[in-house]
Amino acid sequence: MASKEVVREKISNEAIRILDVSKVMAIAFAEIGAQGSPNYIALISDFADKVLVLFGDFGYEAFGTRYTEDVDIEEIERAVPFLKWFRGTSIETTKRGNFIVDNEWVHLDAMAGNHFFIRACLLERFLKRLGERYICEAGIEVMTDMLSNGAEAHEEKRNGIIGAIVGDIAGSRFEWHNRKSKRFTFLKGEHESRHPCRFTDDSVMTLAVASAIVKWREAGGGSYDALSAEAVTSMQEFGRRYPRAGYGGAFRRWLGAAAPEPYNSWGNGAAMRVSACGWVGRTLDEVKAMSRAVTEVTHNHPEGIKGAEATAVATFLARTGKSMEEIKEVVVRDYYPLDFTLDEIRPTYEFDVSCQGSVPQALEAFFESTSFEDAIRNAISIGGDSDTLGAICGAVAGAYYGVPGDIREKAETFLDGHLLKALNDFERTFAKDFAAGGE
Repeated sequence: MASKEVVREKISNEAIRILDVSKVMAIAFAEIGAQGSPNYIALISDFADKVLVLFGDFGYEAFGTRYTEDVDIEEIERAVPFLKWFRGTSIETTKRGNFIVDNEWVHLDAMAGNHFFIRACLLERFLKRLGERYICEAGIEVMTDMLSNGAEAHEEKRNGIIGAIVGDIAGSRFEWHNRKSKRFTFLKGEHESRHPCRFTDDSVMTLAVASAIVKWREAGGGSYDALSAEAVTSMQEFGRRYPRAGYGGAFRRWLGAAAPEPYNSWGNGAAMRVSACGWVGRTLDEVKAMSRAVTEVTHNHPEGIKGAEATAVATFLARTGKSMEEIKEVVVRDYYPLDFTLDEIRPTYEFDVSCQGSVPQALEAFFESTSFEDAIRNAISIGGDSDTLGAICGAVAGAYYGVPGDIREKAETFLDGHLLKALNDFERTFAKDFAAGGE
């Protein structure tokens, strides 16, 4: 990604009213009575074409007197509600140090009533860049420099299909115990919850398709019919090795068939397993052809083919450096209207295993995200088929943001040796393709 222009604008009530908080990556906030610059705020947003810094002073009311500055504090607090916790607190009694705020933000003590809030996904690189400098003096500069550097704002080296696997594992414990909230502990293991995470058929089949693509490419590629044949062999082999991974009835019968045939399915199993195509295809046309080849061996209904292709295409666009806006434009133009928000559907969304009833929702979870982990939390938060929503969303989010090392490390503890080998074989075989990108 190219570097971005840093645009600094004076804050105003109107700017706050139209602010897209999902794009705000950091907030510098000096509470009333803070030493240095009391009543100061800077909101740093990361957009596709620029880094926007809104800065200025906020008005407040004290001792019956109204002090009007650039923007009313009430407007700021409507946009960023957690700042209410800090308004007017005494600099002697404010809780100091680093702590999580609203599950997504980290509070960094900037000393003497000054605060710095940063999206958790950016914390490690921010602290490395900050070094020994005081946050209140250098935090805004470091943050804008990080974001304007484009690629540095992405979390980790883009590294393949692990994003889909993380989404599956994270969502697995909520599939039958839906959580209509983003507030939950990520990747709880066997001894950490009554309903621990596990890998499901989504991970098994994602790795089966990846293994098929490895064998197809090692044999010279050739026709897409050959890829279809490899996909059948690989999915049956993986499926029989993991018979209790959570397959649907029709697919379970397909796994056991001596001569398996497609069964006109529009189920979301088509989309949850297809992310490897988005990583290996070198052009959009190749991605689409590969997606169809590994999909129509079971899901030959138009909606099944469309759901898989939309996921593979979005993954390809994300891993080749397209902006979120560019990816969404393609999805809306060619696949789904996305005429809803997660907040609108969350109260009534129910379990839906169709592509048409889950792929758009999983993609919207990515489009409303601010980080890889936030994308998975978005997908799980609407309820429904949580592991598959997580897998589809994770495929695209992993390609766009990358998967943080600590999340990957924890997720790998849920996989056995056979699945880990399939994952490593895929990444090793296509490492150069990942680095090269695509068209």
